[in-house]
Amino acid sequence: MMSMKDLNAIAKTVEGVLVWGVFKSGPASKAGVRFGDVIVSCNGVRTKTIDDYFVAMDRDVGGCRSVTVFRDGSEVEIAIEVEGEAITVEDAAREIEEGNMLPIDRGPRTKNEA
Repeated sequence: MMSMKDLNAIAKTVEGVLVWGVFKSGPASKAGVRFGDVIVSCNGVRTKTIDDYFVAMDRDVGGCRSVTVFRDGSEVEIAIEVEGEAITVEDAAREIEEGNMLPIDRGPRTKNEA
């Protein structure tokens, strides 16, 4: 698992949206998106910020069907099969509360743990 030091290094060098977690049963998890990936495009549209990501998702009915992520030093394209309707804020809160967010352990949290 990536350390916070690794994530900070990536955040300084790659423009995109850092993935802090995915829902265990969600389309992104099933497609292979994982903690530490940096989403650099959604449906072919560059995503330098979270706002860019949401705009790209809204362009296509059904949300983000493909993402390009920066992982292990290179870009990887991932196809996402969108199932049903988008998750609501209430559903997301319940999923997090029930421990259905991956990963739960994000690595070291202090300098001494790194």
